[in-house]
Amino acid sequence: MDDAAVKHRAIRRRIRRIARANHPVEVALHASPVPKLVLQGTADTVCSIELLEREFPAWSEPRELVRVPGANHFFDRQLG
Repeated sequence: MDDAAVKHRAIRRRIRRIARANHPVEVALHASPVPKLVLQGTADTVCSIELLEREFPAWSEPRELVRVPGANHFFDRQLG
């Protein structure tokens, strides 16, 4: 790996640490032992299911993810 790539990786790690420090909710989701239940619509365009599925495994247990087929971010008339 060349010097530019090493520097780039170091900068990205530093940015991630800073971002986490500025987002206490994200840090809490990773570390908190409190049970977490997430209802996620598969048609959500605000927080995509793909993004959540990448992030969710890093959250501490206990945790559960329930996918709601076809639901958007606000679950408009889609829960019953």
